[in-house]
Amino acid sequence: IRPEVGATSSIIFSYFMELEEKISPELGATLIFAIESDLAGAAGTPATLDQMALSSLTLIADTHKLYQMRYVDLPQSYYQAYANALSTATYFDQAMISHLGTIDSLEKPAVLADFLLRFDKVQWSLTTAVHESRLAISLRTNNPKLSAGELMRRLLKSIGEGGGHRTKAGGFIKLENGTPSEIDRLRTVLKRRLLRSLKIRMSRGQKLVT
Repeated sequence: IRPEVGATSSIIFSYFMELEEKISPELGATLIFAIESDLAGAAGTPATLDQMALSSLTLIADTHKLYQMRYVDLPQSYYQAYANALSTATYFDQAMISHLGTIDSLEKPAVLADFLLRFDKVQWSLTTAVHESRLAISLRTNNPKLSAGELMRRLLKSIGEGGGHRTKAGGFIKLENGTPSEIDRLRTVLKRRLLRSLKIRMSRGQKLVT
């Protein structure tokens, strides 16, 4: 475990260097994209290894492949997820909470949690969504004093499973029947636990977009 490194793929890059294994242009493009994706979220300031990896990989990466990864065509469901996130996003002092509805891809809550964390008034972003028979939860933070992984475990105590690292965490709650009332009840529990942990009053909520 190397918590000081911002991207997992930077660590993978270091293994290639230690073993003196050649990195192909295609793999170089993939590693750059993965590192950029991690650092674009809540990973914080790039560590020395992240910077070294990006500098080295840029010299060998297949630029066409990298362009295709960065600007892949998106289905309508992505835009719907963004619309749902913005329409439900509410911030309570330093904490943002949003819900995406039913999703077809588990990456969407993570992507939207990263996106909403960029709002300049918050340090925490919690996004929920329904995926199959579970409520998926993604948590992001740029607060250096409290770990997202630790807070996620508090949020899901006795009701679900989850964990993570300092800046990123995720988890699930198994739904009994998936009715709107059950989902609303669980989201209310998560909201109360989040705000209580951060010592924020429930009455402080403001809509992000009106």
